[in-house]
Amino acid sequence: MFLVELKSGKEEVYRSVDDFTAAIRRGEVSAQSRIYHRAASMWIPVTLHPHFRRVAAERSADPPPLPRAQWTFLQAEPAQESAADQEDKPDGDTTATQTRPARSWRSMLGGLMGHHQH
Repeated sequence: MFLVELKSGKEEVYRSVDDFTAAIRRGEVSAQSRIYHRAASMWIPVTLHPHFRRVAAERSADPPPLPRAQWTFLQAEPAQESAADQEDKPDGDTTATQTRPARSWRSMLGGLMGHHQH
């Protein structure tokens, strides 16, 4: 049984090693927590507990999963075809899509801030 004082000052009892391990992995028990040492009858930093060290080392060895596949808030616009590409197409092929000219990040930011760049 593990008596742990969480960083919020709340005390929690973990009845098994598995419960204690799960709490560490969830981040409920952190390096700021303290654990009651029954033999010494005192609170000690949880970082001194060998099981906490082992689980914390496992957590730091595993890279966290990436929450997204795309790392930008802006979506890429489709590339525009040049006039040379248009000439290479057979007559009557008008499958090219119309897109707006790409704007630079400075012009978009300037528009957000009320300044227009030309």
